[in-house]
Amino acid sequence: MRRYSHGYVREESSIRKIIKGGGRLTNPLFWINENNELNALYFPLMFAVPSLYLIAGFIFSVAYAFRSELREEKRRYLVIGSVPFGVMAFGMIQVVALNAPTFCFGCTIMWLWFYIQNTKALISVDDLTHLNNRGQINRYLEQIRYSEDSRVIILMIDIDKFKGINDRYGHAEGDRALVIVSDALRQTCDQINASVFLGRYGGDEFTIIIQNPKDEDHTERLITLLRNNLAEKQQENSLPYELDVSIGYDEVTDGNDSVYACMTRADEKLYIDKKRNAGKM
Repeated sequence: MRRYSHGYVREESSIRKIIKGGGRLTNPLFWINENNELNALYFPLMFAVPSLYLIAGFIFSVAYAFRSELREEKRRYLVIGSVPFGVMAFGMIQVVALNAPTFCFGCTIMWLWFYIQNTKALISVDDLTHLNNRGQINRYLEQIRYSEDSRVIILMIDIDKFKGINDRYGHAEGDRALVIVSDALRQTCDQINASVFLGRYGGDEFTIIIQNPKDEDHTERLITLLRNNLAEKQQENSLPYELDVSIGYDEVTDGNDSVYACMTRADEKLYIDKKRNAGKM
């Protein structure tokens, strides 16, 4: 402080305090000297805090991916985790190799990639069950071609007495039943050693498309696994109603057959199975 002749005391200006405290990190002269040259610690410290944040995001994303039992959730967490990893890589290029703002470009590129990935998911994934939606099923069917070296089998699956669940327990419980069946279907497909495509066809109806070598038949095993998984999930969730499905399936027979005709035959067999199941109840 400085005392003046007229008798009052005035605090030193904040600028003088900063200049006097030349060793503190908050002092601009710590970062930039009188020749306008940056301190050697400037860039390492500038990247330290965001890098720690990005590393933490990557670690947590990978950890959640490994904990998740659902394939779609694993993929989503790994996509999220790859964003900070990519940003860090661009940051290291800027610090080590190039005197250019690659860190900023890297952030833009990675978040744009993340946006595209999520947009693709929104277009192709059903909101409630997180399975492939009807549009994605149709796009997948268009890519399938008959081959003598492999079989194409299409299963159509429908929840039994689903309307009764909605009417008696409400639509929220109906949605819950759809999610539980979806989880059982996903779990079942993961247990099959074949190329398996799973989607929600619409309402309470689902589609599974199996492509596998001629000498293998996974269909009956898949159906048995699905019913067992459904029974386990019904017990785990203490459902007040029986959760079961009707199933119809057929196979693409030759080059003159189409996957759409095969799906139609599978759908017809589904309703035959549904009537048979209704007669047992």
